[in-house]
Amino acid sequence: MTRQRTRTLRERTSEAVLEAANAIRRVIFGDTAGGLWGILGYETDDDSEGESAEPVETFQGIGIYARPAAGDKAEGIMLHVGSQTEHPVLAAFRNEDARRRMIEKFGDIGAGEVALFPSTGDVRVLLKVDGTIEIGGTGTQPLATKADLETLRVWLAAHGHPLPPGSPPNSPPPVLLYSQILRGE
Repeated sequence: MTRQRTRTLRERTSEAVLEAANAIRRVIFGDTAGGLWGILGYETDDDSEGESAEPVETFQGIGIYARPAAGDKAEGIMLHVGSQTEHPVLAAFRNEDARRRMIEKFGDIGAGEVALFPSTGDVRVLLKVDGTIEIGGTGTQPLATKADLETLRVWLAAHGHPLPPGSPPNSPPPVLLYSQILRGE
């Protein structure tokens, strides 16, 4: 819908419908602290900046807690409970700057996959459709696989300590494979 059509519709719409339409807004975040995030404002149909708001309560998923990095242009959907401007809450949000950084480092994710990553985008936990979990990025360490642990167990079982002269030598340490992919076995 063009801005002109929006203005025309607004002129023909009752105040109650306008109030309901204003119940949902796309906003840009400012400072974030705990469960209250500052709103820098939002755009209106006439390209003017809307009013800023006091810190707004956030509703994140159960077991999920995240905050955008300072300086990122994180944005979200602000709802006014009961269409009352005195009761705003943030119900959905994203940090497109962080998503772009993650994609620059790792590439995009596949259909049906889920990526967890911080605002820096330099570490990622990828939940893949096939059930594997990949962990990668700056400072991550390879993980021992089940095969690595079995190889190590066999080597330790055969490993000995210094033996008297003429005894067969101890076995050399095994070569471990390591992985950044977790799969339940």
